[in-house]
Amino acid sequence: MNMNFNVVDEADHELQVLCEVDQLQGRVAWRAHIYGAGSAQEELSGEAVDQDAVSGHVQAEVLDRGIFAIS
Repeated sequence: MNMNFNVVDEADHELQVLCEVDQLQGRVAWRAHIYGAGSAQEELSGEAVDQDAVSGHVQAEVLDRGIFAIS
């Protein structure tokens, strides 16, 4: 399944996320492609309890890793 959503960096600038989500036994695996100002910036991956939790995981990773939108 594919998901599209936005997250924000520490400066409150928006980043676009294109995310692939695969269902596993009791959880999901995700791979997120992060874009700022239309340019690819990062690729992140991880696992979550379900697809509803994925955007929160991606937001946390963006803040933890200090990823900023390219302007």
